[in-house]
Amino acid sequence: DILQLGDTIALDFSVQAVYECPLLDVDLSTPYMRRCYENTYYVRYFNYGTAAAPNALISIVLDPFLTATGSNLPYTQSGDTLFFSAGQVESLEGGNFQFTAILDCDSTVLGQTHCTEAHIFPDSLCYDINPEWDGAHLEVDGICMGDSVILTITNTGLGMQSTVNYIIVEDQIMFKLSTLQLAAGQDTSFVLYPGGSTLTIIVNQTHGHPGDNQPILVIEGCGGFPFSTGYALQFPQNDGDFSTDIECRQSIGSFDPNDKVGLPEGVSEQHVIAPETTIEYLIRFQNTGTDTAFRVEIRDTLPLSLDLATFRQGASSHPYQLGISSFGALSFVFDPIALPDSGANWAASQGFVKFSIAPKKGITLGTTIENRASIYFDQNTAVLTAQTLHTLGNPFQYLITPVTEPVNTNAAVGALLIAPNPTLGNTMVSLAQPLKSEGLRLGLLDALGRELKKLGYWDISKNLNLDLGNLPAGVYFLELKSLEGKVIARGKVMKM
Repeated sequence: DILQLGDTIALDFSVQAVYECPLLDVDLSTPYMRRCYENTYYVRYFNYGTAAAPNALISIVLDPFLTATGSNLPYTQSGDTLFFSAGQVESLEGGNFQFTAILDCDSTVLGQTHCTEAHIFPDSLCYDINPEWDGAHLEVDGICMGDSVILTITNTGLGMQSTVNYIIVEDQIMFKLSTLQLAAGQDTSFVLYPGGSTLTIIVNQTHGHPGDNQPILVIEGCGGFPFSTGYALQFPQNDGDFSTDIECRQSIGSFDPNDKVGLPEGVSEQHVIAPETTIEYLIRFQNTGTDTAFRVEIRDTLPLSLDLATFRQGASSHPYQLGISSFGALSFVFDPIALPDSGANWAASQGFVKFSIAPKKGITLGTTIENRASIYFDQNTAVLTAQTLHTLGNPFQYLITPVTEPVNTNAAVGALLIAPNPTLGNTMVSLAQPLKSEGLRLGLLDALGRELKKLGYWDISKNLNLDLGNLPAGVYFLELKSLEGKVIARGKVMKM
């Protein structure tokens, strides 16, 4: 027959599965993180494999500052971990559920990052193991002990046949870049004194390691108060494998109800990420009108630099119909949704959708990925989100290199020159002897040795203007320390 314009033809192809196994994916998301309030987490799971997954189980490890309050799916709890039974998940089928948790008031601060992890079992990998893999498996752990952090890298697999790189970052400072090689069961530890800075440790697995596992650990809020915030989301989480998802969100106060964010945020103002980094996009919407919205549509035309073949759906607040064009135009249609206006029901007036996608392989370094979405409520004009930005490159090249010449921490403690001294308020601080180093931290202490203020990183090639105007009269001390907590120089100043 001759096909006419508008005719369709259906062809059936015989396909045989290469592997008969389940491949379970889990995604966890919460649109906002509010202190002192109940926050809702949304979980989506799906079986991309060729066989059913019997007795599927999802574990949720809560952030230490969260307390579970309920769920629309029964669960059991052991310590900080919730367990949800998903039953048998057939091939190319899935489901979703929600749970709620309160974020503590007294022990958290605005802007602090809170991470919750989901893992789904069985967590089989449906492909052959690379024969070049040496069987090593590295894990990283960390604990805050007063003013110090103990970081530990452990090889829980076979002995490593080669070295791998690891990196420790303090806020946006490259503190340590080195290599290690561990025998089976061996570990190595570091004791650091962050003084309230955010520490990130990233460890490479050995060549051929199965899956997309890369140990990454972030420790925020240890060793001082106030502590730095906003650095915990620079790098990806260790959730490249389908079976794991780690949801990290900063707590917020007031917010833009219709926006789009992309994680990881990347390093520096250019938001630099590695070219192989998968970006998770979260689009949030709220009906701020005066009546119920019965239909919501989100349109998002992706940049050509993103690879449509890597697109994966994530969790969402409501069911939707997904449309994808060949040139990367996404459409998320929530119809019906019956979204009340924010004046009638503030909590129920909100929604979100989450998805992930990776850049195309071989794309030029320096390429920027800019993206925004349009949100349509019923027949109203579009609400445009702010534009997200990522730049492809080596994020570690955009970190501050802390030391140009090693600090001799075994030498006698140096002196800080302070003038005028005594002072009515403002005074200048300098080093009595030059020291070629960057990234040293200056702290202000009272006469009892209690740290009153962290003055942050000091470019010691310049004099520091110190303002004591808001402090009562008395004697105060200054200490210049390295990240390891070694005192490099001290000084004393009298406020009149």
